[in-house]
Amino acid sequence: MTPAPEAPGAPDASLIETGRAALARHEWRAAFEALSQADAKERLDPEALELMAQAAWWTGQLPVAIEARERAFAAATKVGDIEGAAIAGLNLARDNLMRMATDVSRAWLKRVERMLEGVDESPGHGWLAAVTALRAALIGDNEESLAQATRAYEIGKKLGLRDLEAMAL
Repeated sequence: MTPAPEAPGAPDASLIETGRAALARHEWRAAFEALSQADAKERLDPEALELMAQAAWWTGQLPVAIEARERAFAAATKVGDIEGAAIAGLNLARDNLMRMATDVSRAWLKRVERMLEGVDESPGHGWLAAVTALRAALIGDNEESLAQATRAYEIGKKLGLRDLEAMAL
């Protein structure tokens, strides 16, 4: 018996899984190709867009990574996924720092900061502090960088997020 065909225009889950598996093996080009093919069939969800952004980043395609994360941010915001939107926004802030677009990075940081206002302390708050510390260091504001890195470290320690602790250090 042959399996029923996928609904027209639906993203190809096998391509997404192929991309995810390739990322896990650090096969960046294969991941990017699979995820790009899935995206060409239909818009990916925020999680798959983040996978595509990671693959694009690792293959030296920063503009593609930024575009995918902007789409992930918009999609997460549209469905009210504050955590997903915050992660996408923080990645956009970091990516824009990598291309020395410090004002664009600052705008993304402010946007995420507003999103997290009134929300219980979460990993997003820690990563916001970490990326803010990085931005401050790059523009020469060592006092702000140290204060934000310290805050990120404390949140990481409190929440048991070793990767955040390491980044803060």
